[in-house]
Amino acid sequence: MWGRVSVLLALAGALAAPAGAGALTLDPIGTFSSPVYVTSDPANAHRLFVVEKAGTIQLQEGDRRTTFLDLTAAPTPPSSTGERGLLSMAFADDFETSGRFYVFYTLGGTAGTAALGDLGDLQVDEYTASGDGASLSSRRPLLTIEHSSQTNHNGGQLQLGPDGYLYIATGDGGSGGDPDGNGQNLNSLLGKLLRIDPSQGSPYAVPPDNPFVGVAGADEIWSYGLRNPWRFSFDRLTGDLLIGDVGQGLREEVDYEPDDPNLAPSNAGRGDNFGWDCREGELAYTGPPGSPSAACPMTGFTEPVFTYAHPAGCSITGGYVVRDESLVELFGRYVLVDLCAGNVGSIVPALPTATDPRLDGISVSSPSSFGEDACGRIYIAELGDGAVSRVAGDEADGCPPAEFTLTVDVTGTGTGTVDGSGISCPGDCDEDLQEGDEVTLIATPAPGSTFGGWDGDCSGTSSCELVSNGDRSVSAEFGQPEPESPPTCAREEATILAQPGKVTVGTPGVDFIVGTSGQDEIRALQGNDAICGLGAGDRLRGGGGADTVKGGRGRDRLGGGAGTDHLAGGPGRDVCVGGPGRDTKRSC
Repeated sequence: MWGRVSVLLALAGALAAPAGAGALTLDPIGTFSSPVYVTSDPANAHRLFVVEKAGTIQLQEGDRRTTFLDLTAAPTPPSSTGERGLLSMAFADDFETSGRFYVFYTLGGTAGTAALGDLGDLQVDEYTASGDGASLSSRRPLLTIEHSSQTNHNGGQLQLGPDGYLYIATGDGGSGGDPDGNGQNLNSLLGKLLRIDPSQGSPYAVPPDNPFVGVAGADEIWSYGLRNPWRFSFDRLTGDLLIGDVGQGLREEVDYEPDDPNLAPSNAGRGDNFGWDCREGELAYTGPPGSPSAACPMTGFTEPVFTYAHPAGCSITGGYVVRDESLVELFGRYVLVDLCAGNVGSIVPALPTATDPRLDGISVSSPSSFGEDACGRIYIAELGDGAVSRVAGDEADGCPPAEFTLTVDVTGTGTGTVDGSGISCPGDCDEDLQEGDEVTLIATPAPGSTFGGWDGDCSGTSSCELVSNGDRSVSAEFGQPEPESPPTCAREEATILAQPGKVTVGTPGVDFIVGTSGQDEIRALQGNDAICGLGAGDRLRGGGGADTVKGGRGRDRLGGGAGTDHLAGGPGRDVCVGGPGRDTKRSC
């Protein structure tokens, strides 16, 4: 396919801005540790998975984040030096029921130790998720490719193709100029796009229509002649294949092969030779004398549809053909960005050359990857500051709103109800909400109970107000009021409480009589009694025993009885009148 003429443009200088384009913005998703890939649950676009280079995958759902997989704790964790690391993931087409997904990483075992794997070897594994995480014990190794001599040119992309098979992009083995000639070597799995069926075989099966099945060449190879296909994708609408292949020192390129709808299964890129290490972009590449590229043929290559030159950029990151309805100006265009330039651009894929190359008004810091969710919305990850953002436009995106669950619990020793936003708990304590719904809950204690406050996603004792940006759980605690301590007199619990508006008279025994907050008249009888006023203007009189009579807050009149009494005035100006016995008076 020598006849294709590539488009050669400097990204920052020659790509034009779209005329009359709607404003594109970056809506923040979150900040992560060296994010290198973004995707979503195939059945729920609001469950985003962010691959972090060091070896973890974070699950972001609304404002909730959990660690979905942590390979740093694996027996052979990823090596993340240089271009190495955990590089991407993909979900099986039956993930919703099987939980199966795949990861691509570079092994971090001890170099030369077969039991641990060679340091830097390319590794593809299957794991099985349960809920919001996957156990390391669910690992099933699928494919190991020797790559221990160099840290660069690992490739790294996994994609589930339109045909349900797993596609794997590998780099040429590293260094510079492909010194081992892997790109054109059909017996090497490096510098290739591979296609396998991990749902069959042990550990996988090779689809029977792979181009080198039954002929010379490794059965797993789908396409070849690639240098470092860091990111590739399939158009979710057409099944067309697009590859962003990182160049040597002169050209960055986009390769494009449309899918023929008359042929089944998918055929985009089948058997294509994209040229490396015989060609770099549209240019003939000749390495040092004696290198494999020195003897390259000049024909038989699938030419790129778009290239740009150094030093306008240094390393292309291919993206996706945009099918997000909110991105009107980008719809049907393939987005790309350069690691060094940071300016997002786009082209219209076409043969023999892409058309309408342009910049799209978004700049990012050290972009590592684009991502696409199950609704076709586009994301971009940045190594520079760890940001992951969604590319947003002016129109609605057509993706159903995220749904979250609000769960309410009633706790404590008391009883009460929580009402509002579809909740009437006890009884109806769960409600499904859409993202952005505003929630107000009111806690009402039952008679004889008190409301102690909220716990969980609300706090305090007023109404619970929150926004549904994730699953929410709140509890309302109801208690019972603390019983009032019985009144005391002379440090003893009262045995008689004065009756308002009546004369209160003690018994012949020992009494501890306490007045009310009003004006009381209290008289002791026999026994060593204690009388304590509480209010103002009390008239308190001892009886026949040795009584203790204490005034309240106001101006009281205290009188002794026949025994030896102790009369103690209160805070007010009290009058103490002794009786026949030897009485003591204080504060009178």
